[in-house]
Amino acid sequence: MSGNTSGSGTGGTNSSPSDTVNLETGAGASAIAGPETGESAVATIASVEELIAELQSIRSRVLPILQATKDRYEGRVRSGYPTIIDNVPRGGIFGLTMDSGFGIYFQTDGQHLFAELHVTHLRTDTLSAANAEKFGGEPHIDRIDIDGSWDVYQYRDLLSRLLVRWNSQQTRTFRTDS
Repeated sequence: MSGNTSGSGTGGTNSSPSDTVNLETGAGASAIAGPETGESAVATIASVEELIAELQSIRSRVLPILQATKDRYEGRVRSGYPTIIDNVPRGGIFGLTMDSGFGIYFQTDGQHLFAELHVTHLRTDTLSAANAEKFGGEPHIDRIDIDGSWDVYQYRDLLSRLLVRWNSQQTRTFRTDS
C-alpha cells in the first residue's frame, strides 16, 4: 500500500512517493497554487471572490427557507436555538443550528462550495454487539458538494435530511403507570 494517495487503502493511484494529497478529503493539497503549476495567487483570490458571489446567490434562495424553519421550531427546542448563522462576506458560511450537535451549513473553503450536515448519532440499536458497536452521542458530519446551478428543491432536501434526524431523536421519555 505504499504510495497510495487516498489514505484509506482504496481508490488511490500510485503516482509518486512524495505525493501526499488525500484524494477523498483533499488533505495535504495546497490552498494557493505554487509556481510549478504556472498559476498565481491572484488567480486563486479571484476564484475565492467568485465562490463568495456564488454562495451569496445560493444564500438569497436558501435563507428564506432556513428562516421559515427557524420560526417553525422556535419554542420547540432548547432556549437559544435554533439560530441562523449568516456570515458569507467575511467567513464564507451561512446555515441553521438546531442544537449544538445538529445543523446544516453552506460554506466555502476557498476552493469548493459545499454543505455540511452535522448530526449526532444516537444509539438506537439495542442489539449492537462487540463486532458492530454503536456509540451514542457520536457526532457525524456529512460534506456534500453543491453549486449555484442547484434547484431550490435540492437545497430543501438537504435541510430535510437534518430535520428527519432531529425529529426522530428521543428527546423526552414519558413514564406512565398503568
